Amino acid sequence: MALGMVTSVEIKNFRGFAYFRVDDFSPINIIVGDNASGKTALLESLYLALSGNAQQPFLLKQWRGQDIKFQTGSGDSAVEAIYADLFHDSKSSDPILIASKGRGFENRQLVISKSRGDVIVPTKSVGNRHQRRAAKKSAFQSPISSQSTTVPILLTWTDEHGRSHETHALLSSTGLTFEGTNESLPNCYFFASQATVGAQEAAGHFSALRKSRSVEKFRRIFLSVFDHIHDIDLADQGGSSVLVADVSWAKELLPLPLLSGGTNRAAAILLALTHREDGLVMVDEIENGIFHARQQKFATALLSLAREYRSQLMMTTHSEEWIENFIEASGDRIDDITFWRFERRNGGPFIRKFSLEEYRSGMAAGEMR
Repeated sequence: MALGMVTSVEIKNFRGFAYFRVDDFSPINIIVGDNASGKTALLESLYLALSGNAQQPFLLKQWRGQDIKFQTGSGDSAVEAIYADLFHDSKSSDPILIASKGRGFENRQLVISKSRGDVIVPTKSVGNRHQRRAAKKSAFQSPISSQSTTVPILLTWTDEHGRSHETHALLSSTGLTFEGTNESLPNCYFFASQATVGAQEAAGHFSALRKSRSVEKFRRIFLSVFDHIHDIDLADQGGSSVLVADVSWAKELLPLPLLSGGTNRAAAILLALTHREDGLVMVDEIENGIFHARQQKFATALLSLAREYRSQLMMTTHSEEWIENFIEASGDRIDDITFWRFERRNGGPFIRKFSLEEYRSGMAAGEMR
């Protein structure tokens, strides 16, 4: 049965890519290379293309640890704060294009472009004549007091059926509001290297497994990686569900994020692989938070769940130790695994493709990271 997955991506004027294209992605992809070579930007481009909300660039900035500051009421300052650094060399006069290809919904394109100038969008009118007069006077003195300003950046997604979906960000006195396309999009997960993983999403995925009577397999795989944990389950914490762990040295079940940030991240990644068949899970710096003695078991768990649920997996790493553990975990089944190595040539990113066997041979001959 054919996998539903991303097979290629074409990128123009995004981040460090003036123009870039990658073809022939595999179900399982390991992306390596020096700092600032383009690994994270490649994952970000796919995440944006497969989404449908003007908020996503805002989230990417937060996940990279960037503070966002702008003057309320200025559309141009909001563009500068949120969207400007998405453009290659800040050339916002040219649009960003990200076009992904696949075997289903992954056939999708995003264009980010400068749109018309600020457009004032009136909010709902107030009740009586005196209130409307007061609101008009207030709006004259401060244009954003009762109105919203459309930030002059247009995001246009074209779906697999050729339909266009446009969105903006809206700026008002109460802050930013991000428009979505109202599409029903399959889940695509991106685990940033610096972002804290929220507890509720993973708890929701665990709950879905329990409802489908398939939670025991996940529990067995997870506990094989983290064998110091006796059990994992759901508990209520302040009105929300959270994953909790049973460990011998604690008197009570511990919320997984409190027990270990790395263990919580690993659980969230593994659960994301189970949430939707033919899904896409992208992880920046997969080795983060995983003790070296558990890396091979974690790699085995990743491969097992990705194949079981037919989820495509894309992960970056800087760790030679992780690569060695991953290759060891792969065993004899290597036909669905590809290594991608980023380099910088003539100031621009360049990527090379290796089979697992080719990469293994290259590591034996010398440095391949």
